[in-house]
Amino acid sequence: MIQPVLAASTWSGHRPNSSYYDYTTNPSGPPVTQNNGLTSDSSVSASAQPYDYKQGGGPGGLDLYHIRVAGAANTRVAHTYTTAPCCKLDGYDDCSKTAQYCVDPKLQSGAGKWWSFGGIIVNFWGHPYTKIFVCSNGWAAFEYNDSAYPYGCPSRPMSLPQPDYKDSNTGKVIQVPKSVIAPFWEPLDPTGYNGGGKIMFDLRPPIVDNNRYPNGAGWGFGVTWIGVTVLRSEVCHPICVSVQNSFSFSLDDIGDVSFGYGHIDTKDPDYSDATMGVDDPTGYLAFSPDRASTLSYAGVNMVDPGADNLNALPYSSIQDTKIVLTDLTPSDAAQGGADQNFVYTYNLRTTTPPPAPDTAIQTYAPWVVGGITGVACVLLTGLDPGCIEAVTVPKDITQVVLGSLKPATLATSPVYSSMNGGTSGGVEIYAHEEDQLCGGGRFDTRTDWHDCAKDVVAFDQFDWAVPSGSGSHTLQIQFGVQLGPDVCCSYSGYPWRWTSVTLTVDAGDFTVSSSGQSASTITPGSSLTSTINLGFNSLSTFSTTLFLCSQVSPNNLASTPQATFNPQSTSLSANQAASSTMTVTTTSTTASAAYTVNVIASDRSDCQGDLIHTTTVSFSVVLPDFTISANPASIGVTQGYPGTSTITVSSLNTFSGSVALSANSPAGFSATLNPTTVSISSGGTAASTLTVTLTGAPRAGTYTVIVAGSSGTLSHPVNVQVSYPGDFTISPSSPITYGMYPQAWWWANPAVSVSTVNGFTGTVSLTTNPSAGISTQVSPSSVTLTSSTTSAGVGVGFYASSGGLYSLTVTGSSGSLSHTTATISLICPDFSLSTSPSSFTALQGTSNPVQLTVGSVQGYSGTIQLSISLPDSSWGTSGFPSSLSLNSGSSTSAAFSIWSGSATTPGTYTITITGSASLNPSYTWTHTTNLTVRVTNNRLTNPGFETGDFTGWTQTGMVIRADAPNVHSGTYSAAPYYNPSTYVYSAFTLQQNLPTPVAGSSISTISLWYRWGTSADSVRVLYTDGTNTQTNLPSNGGTWTLVNASFDSTKTISGIQVVRTSGQGTNICLDDFTIR
Repeated sequence: MIQPVLAASTWSGHRPNSSYYDYTTNPSGPPVTQNNGLTSDSSVSASAQPYDYKQGGGPGGLDLYHIRVAGAANTRVAHTYTTAPCCKLDGYDDCSKTAQYCVDPKLQSGAGKWWSFGGIIVNFWGHPYTKIFVCSNGWAAFEYNDSAYPYGCPSRPMSLPQPDYKDSNTGKVIQVPKSVIAPFWEPLDPTGYNGGGKIMFDLRPPIVDNNRYPNGAGWGFGVTWIGVTVLRSEVCHPICVSVQNSFSFSLDDIGDVSFGYGHIDTKDPDYSDATMGVDDPTGYLAFSPDRASTLSYAGVNMVDPGADNLNALPYSSIQDTKIVLTDLTPSDAAQGGADQNFVYTYNLRTTTPPPAPDTAIQTYAPWVVGGITGVACVLLTGLDPGCIEAVTVPKDITQVVLGSLKPATLATSPVYSSMNGGTSGGVEIYAHEEDQLCGGGRFDTRTDWHDCAKDVVAFDQFDWAVPSGSGSHTLQIQFGVQLGPDVCCSYSGYPWRWTSVTLTVDAGDFTVSSSGQSASTITPGSSLTSTINLGFNSLSTFSTTLFLCSQVSPNNLASTPQATFNPQSTSLSANQAASSTMTVTTTSTTASAAYTVNVIASDRSDCQGDLIHTTTVSFSVVLPDFTISANPASIGVTQGYPGTSTITVSSLNTFSGSVALSANSPAGFSATLNPTTVSISSGGTAASTLTVTLTGAPRAGTYTVIVAGSSGTLSHPVNVQVSYPGDFTISPSSPITYGMYPQAWWWANPAVSVSTVNGFTGTVSLTTNPSAGISTQVSPSSVTLTSSTTSAGVGVGFYASSGGLYSLTVTGSSGSLSHTTATISLICPDFSLSTSPSSFTALQGTSNPVQLTVGSVQGYSGTIQLSISLPDSSWGTSGFPSSLSLNSGSSTSAAFSIWSGSATTPGTYTITITGSASLNPSYTWTHTTNLTVRVTNNRLTNPGFETGDFTGWTQTGMVIRADAPNVHSGTYSAAPYYNPSTYVYSAFTLQQNLPTPVAGSSISTISLWYRWGTSADSVRVLYTDGTNTQTNLPSNGGTWTLVNASFDSTKTISGIQVVRTSGQGTNICLDDFTIR
């Protein structure tokens, strides 16, 4: 048999790889999921096992899982025996006070009997009983299977607790006594040693009758062993004697137990080993009092604090049960429901009305532990209840044998509903103690009051239908019990206690894909590789082996490519990925074509399994070749301007070798290639330059040059389109000269002629290229030549503002064609006009001489009319000519004087002189020249050094300054030279003599501006008699200061002088001198 695989409260698996799967034959064992819920008043256990799977077997083609579910619960959690803090027991019950209630069952050695209480119910460890099995060997049990011990009740002391177990030799399940009360379990013989021993059944043991229990029992029973011989204890030297023990136990109707001891012989060979204690109905919980103190005090009281028949514990019984299915993936619309053909129960009402009481049910195991529960195997065969086999499991998992569960009779009492997506469903069955020892039946004859139980077990098979395909699906299975009191009646407000397990399945599928293809094209005899990726999508620990096969299409050509895999199969665990290398090989005779490899992955070696997935790898088998291309593919050619294109030869399909190139030459053209042979390597390129030259006179049009590349039997052409537009000419083709005069437009029409050559048609745009000083234009600016209009004339206009020798050319352009005329020269006779000087400075009211000159330009001769424009009426001239005659190639001059008024404001004035010439009364042209006169009342030249030097002055030891703080106005000033090594500003002399001495009486001001200064500095006014008047320039702290120099107005002034007599450590800056 296969041992189940016990799991925690969740189980995950993948969809099986076949249309039908039996989990019970899984080599790893059928999966069993269980969960235990422990509260202060109950213990609830749920177990589930996927049984089998049918692909598409559910409604609407959903995948169907059969889930076998067992739920178990009890209310013994609160019943745990403890030693009562009570008085010392006085010996044991020997029936001496209650003889009328004592019965001697005449038990023999190794024998036992069932003792019924006459309909009275007692509770032990939270479970009601009406009878007990008493064994002569010092113990009694409420749960005992007579058939399990055909040779007498067990005699050897047995440790407590002791559940059923599996015999390692025979493989059979050994059912041991449970709900045991053992005051002193050892091998005993009531008939031994003169047969003086007795075992008495007592319905009124004194310890109960005297109400010595703190909880106030109302009724009870007891069993007494009086002078019972211990087997194996006889000693016959010198006389035969044996060990005899006397002891008893009592149990009241609220579950409290007492042990009393009259005499326990210390020579008893089992004195230290005899079993003393109690265990629960499952054999998983027990209580054993301290042996030494119990025997020392001749007894012990053991109290069940949770025992109460009068509702002191309001939730001491189970009244209702539910198994609920909930889709935890409600969006998948999974369905589920109970299968009524597989209902098996214990202490549940499956018929209405419920069946008659079955007191024999007490001989069965209650299947549930007090506080810890579980189901180790729930598999049934057909409709026959039974576990595959009992298993020995850790003590925190209950061994549950379903062999004694009763199949339901498919009555109407269980309530069924279906799960559908977000709607939960399941089965509800009311509790019903099958021996009817729980509920109102204890006080009333109504059978519907028996709907409670201390222990329940429900088993059913559920259908779980989930969508096929990808995604996972999770089902929650809850088992719950509703608790209530013993006495009566279910109530909706009573609490529920739940536990649950969850099961998850995914698609249980795998994926296949390809990646990393080494090449998309190969040549005959070569190969390619591709990685085939496999992934196993599963949530469980299942594993599978996937196999790879291939189909190559088309497969009807020569030497079809072959595909192989390394490895060809691989084993995958849940959520594991793997890969295989597919190699596609060809032969030298494989036909050129586009191929597809259909890669098949399956769970069978012939790739015909239940699950098949495919992926494709496409490639082409091609012959080595080359391609030829031209860039650009269209070129233009004109006379003197050849066209070029790059011819590129590229390897195709691993071609390598030499390619010879050739080109045809259409009539009128020459086509050459450089080089004429190129070599290329596999995957490489090579280039050659095609040059097409016009060598003849072809008609305008488009021509094709074919460039061919050849290598062995391979040959490929490429076409290059050559466009030739024809041509045109433009004249004059020889130099020509035209005459003109200034300041008027002159036209030569036609000056230019455009004519077609070799059938040219199109528009020719015309532009002029004049020399400097002349403006030109053409009319029209473009001409259109056609097959009927083969030539056209163009006029050219010229304009110059002054005379001279000019030239121009005219260019005609059409696309890439361009032609230019010969030089067209232009002679423009004229005159020039100038004065000498062209500018001067004059004192107010003084007369100044000027010479006016007219000159012949490009051979002009004639009379030049002259006029002058003065600033105002205070100005005047003397000797200005009204006209001058000019001969060709010569010039004529005239002198005149010009003056300003004595009150003319100082400043700069422009005098305009105009000359005019004419060919006729309707055509006159003019030229002007400007005379600039600066009128001043300062008789000094360059008084502020604004020439940037000492023009007009004489000096020693001076420099020009241009730094802003040391300049009074303008840009410059004068200062002494500074020697940085001695830190001394040098001595200096600065002097200007007037061109003409002036009487002092006509001078009003002699002044200058200075900055810094020392006692060694002074300004002197010089006189013609050699004397001077001196004014000192003392230090002013660096502030620009105006100084009016003193002078003698009775003397004639000849100039001004500034001197520093010796070097000083202080600077002086001089600017803006005035004599007026």
